[in-house]
Amino acid sequence: MEMISLKSRLLEAVASAYAEERKMIEQLSAAERAEKGTFNHWSAKDVVAHISAWKHQAAFTLEAAARSERRSGIDSVDTYNTRIFEEQHTRQWSYVKVNMKRVYKELVAGIQNCTEADLIDSRRFVWSGVEPLWKLVMCDGYEHTIQHLSGFYLKRENVARATEVQMAAVEAMAKFFKDTEYYSYALYNLGCLYAKTKRTKEASSVLFEALELNSDLVAEFQQDPELALLRAAEQVIGCEGEIATFIWRCLLNLTLCVIGFAPRQFGRWAASCKLVSQKFDERCLYMMNDIFAWRR
Repeated sequence: MEMISLKSRLLEAVASAYAEERKMIEQLSAAERAEKGTFNHWSAKDVVAHISAWKHQAAFTLEAAARSERRSGIDSVDTYNTRIFEEQHTRQWSYVKVNMKRVYKELVAGIQNCTEADLIDSRRFVWSGVEPLWKLVMCDGYEHTIQHLSGFYLKRENVARATEVQMAAVEAMAKFFKDTEYYSYALYNLGCLYAKTKRTKEASSVLFEALELNSDLVAEFQQDPELALLRAAEQVIGCEGEIATFIWRCLLNLTLCVIGFAPRQFGRWAASCKLVSQKFDERCLYMMNDIFAWRR
């Protein structure tokens, strides 16, 4: 199978995010187009202007990198976001849409003008604030867009579209970035959406998968107030079937460990145990410690 270059995958990702932006604008009602937003409740126009501003920052950084120049970063995200709103919220839709298209082209050109080494090397552009540069593209050119669009739909109780956007993100990441943390991020965000919309069974299943793939997300899961119900000490996530699946996976990993395969899996499950219950968590941890002691 032919390997797809990182640059090509980035271009596919930002193109899919841009397509979602255009789709959102096309589906707006007359009332939504005319809505005047506030800083605490953005209109659709405010959301698009905000997304474009951050894409412009990413494109600007890529352009500087391609010329081997240094550029200063943003001192404060909150201050920058406030400035974006103050500068853009009185703009007409015609300007916002033209600017959206222009910034997208800037971002595409910035990606194309960088070499693969530029995008991958984590030491080359330390001044960018994001190492390496391809992660800057994924953050400000893709993930940021998806999260704001999904959030826009959810705040307006259009759960179907919010879910559609997040599911499309999972599919895109599975296709182009399954070997990176961005696939687990997409799963995690979909799981959070399911939790917010009270689809507990789906939330538990997707979150299990995300945390198994990326244990770095455990801390975020533990601190997210909107996931409090899924963290309740004695509450089973989803349904009894989830517990059975979880235990089966633990036993499978135990067997693999005994015969000499992938003991690192236990670290992931040790973290994931916090999804079930405190007592079950303790039993699993004791069992795993015993196994590791025996192996040593």
